[in-house]
Amino acid sequence: MRKKCWKHWIILKPDTHFLHTVLDKKPEKLYILGQLRQSLAAKYRMGEKNMESASAESKNGSRLRSMLSVAVMTAVICVLAPLSLPVGPVPVSLATLALYFAIYILGWKKALLATALYLLLGLGGAPVFSAYTGGAACFAGATGGYLVGYLPLVLVGGLAVSRWQEKLLPSLLGLVFGTAVLYGVGTLWLARLAHLSFGAALLKGVVPFLFGDACKIAAAAFLGPKIRKALVKARVL
Repeated sequence: MRKKCWKHWIILKPDTHFLHTVLDKKPEKLYILGQLRQSLAAKYRMGEKNMESASAESKNGSRLRSMLSVAVMTAVICVLAPLSLPVGPVPVSLATLALYFAIYILGWKKALLATALYLLLGLGGAPVFSAYTGGAACFAGATGGYLVGYLPLVLVGGLAVSRWQEKLLPSLLGLVFGTAVLYGVGTLWLARLAHLSFGAALLKGVVPFLFGDACKIAAAAFLGPKIRKALVKARVL
């Protein structure tokens, strides 16, 4: 608790009898001190109002930055995700690279929100999925499981990175585990719709992309924290 000095006592606890006693019962001094008390009280109240106003503006600015960061990252995912190489039944997409960076830069909550917005845009028909496709048919097709798997990837990997962001190995393992969950959901989906065994679906839908995804994870783990620090320093985040 903040200690009150004599000025705070005069402002908050004026006692006329006490002041008369201290000032030898001289009314002119009491009047001057009363004017001083009123002036200090006005400044005190004005200072409190200014502090409350500054706090509210800071909170509003923080919310605005959060909304803008999510919107920008959603746009980045939408730009990178359609870029792909058609290898086998599952194209090699840069979407996972964007998601890895989103995890490091935004944290898991905002990254999850950006991922959900990206999927909703694609579901609505925006050409933001692999090879500039979009619509509900993409979710109903053989690759739909990999789209749905983006959410647990960001959730699992994001929680690990948020907990061990300063430790490289646990963060890497978290992203690897999150990617494994993505692989699992996508492979089961692919096996069911393409009428393949789980092993065959794994060979076609996962194995060809292991090296590429490992490179993406390494790049995000190395550059992601540096980018976040730069953005925080620039007060963008």
